[in-house]
Amino acid sequence: MKAHSFRAQGPWFEGWYTRVTDTENNLSFAVITTSAIHSGQTLAKGDQPPGYVAVIISDGATSLSREDFPERTSIGNNGLDFIWTSPHGRVTSQNTQIAVGDASVEIQIEARTPWNAATPNRGPEGRLSVLPLPLHWYVENTNGLASYRVSFTDSSGKKMDRVGRGRVHQEKNWGGVFPRSWIWVQAADQEASIALAGGDLEVAGFTAHSYMLGYRSPKARVDFNIGQGLLTRFEDAIDACSRRFSLTAVNGEYKLVLRAIGRDFVSLAIPTEEGYKPGGAIEAFDAKIEVKLYRQGGLFVPDKLIETRIFSQGALEFGAEAMVCR
Repeated sequence: MKAHSFRAQGPWFEGWYTRVTDTENNLSFAVITTSAIHSGQTLAKGDQPPGYVAVIISDGATSLSREDFPERTSIGNNGLDFIWTSPHGRVTSQNTQIAVGDASVEIQIEARTPWNAATPNRGPEGRLSVLPLPLHWYVENTNGLASYRVSFTDSSGKKMDRVGRGRVHQEKNWGGVFPRSWIWVQAADQEASIALAGGDLEVAGFTAHSYMLGYRSPKARVDFNIGQGLLTRFEDAIDACSRRFSLTAVNGEYKLVLRAIGRDFVSLAIPTEEGYKPGGAIEAFDAKIEVKLYRQGGLFVPDKLIETRIFSQGALEFGAEAMVCR
C-alpha cells in the first residue's frame, strides 16, 4: 500500500508496524516507524517531519525495547510501495533495515498474505475505509513469510546475533491522533493468524467503543467490524491490573471468543496532539492467546464449536487509558 499524503496542518501521523514471529526458535521482534506533525505545526512540500522509531525483541526469557525520536524522517512512495526513511534506516513492504542503539533488524519479506485475497488492498475496516474516521487501520500482511537477521545485547550483556525465518505481520495507522483508550492483539503460527484493534474512538463528538478483527485458519476466514451491520456486536473485559483481555465477537454467522494474557511488557511512545508521549502504551510478545470459533446457532440451536487454537507468542498491547490499573 502507498503512503498517504500528509495534511498541511497538524495533528497528523502515519506509522508502520512490522512484526516477525519465529516459533521454532522462540524469537519475536518488531519494528515501529512513525512520522508526525503535531497540533499547531505545518508541513510544506519537501519538509521532513519528526518521527519515532522503536525495536522490540523478545527471546522467550526477556523482552527489550530500543527507542529514538529522529528529528527528520521521510515517508513517501516508490512506485506502488511506500518507503519510510530516517537516519536509523528504511522500511518498505518488501524489506526492513533499522538500527536503534545496540539493536539492529534486517527483514526480507518472501511471501505476502493479504487481509483479503480477493481485494488485496482492502484491510480490516472493510466498508468503513471510505469514511473520514479520525484514525485508520490497514493490514498489509497477515501471516506472510520472512527471513531475518537480528542483533541485540541481552539482559546479561551478551551480544546476540540471530538469523532465521518466521511469520510476518505488517500494518499501518494514519490519521489525527490515537484513541484515548485501546487494545491491540496479534498472533500467528504456521497455519493461522489473528489481528485485532479497538477501543474508544471519538467520531463527530461521540465516543464509539468498538473493535475490528480478523481470524484466519484452514477452517475459516472470519472478519468482525461494525460496518457489517447491526448483527455485529462486541463484549469485552479489560483488566490492566492482571494484564488480561477478553473479547466475544458475533456477526450473525460466527462467534469468536478470545482470551489473552501477557507477562513481560515494554513501554512505547505514541503520537499525540502535543507531540510524542513516552510510555503511552505497553506491549508484550509472550502473550498466551486462546481463540474459540463457533458457528452461531439460533433460538433453539446451540452454537457449534468449529475450532480452538492457542497462540503462545502473541502480542498484546494496552494503550493510554486501557493500561491504567483500576
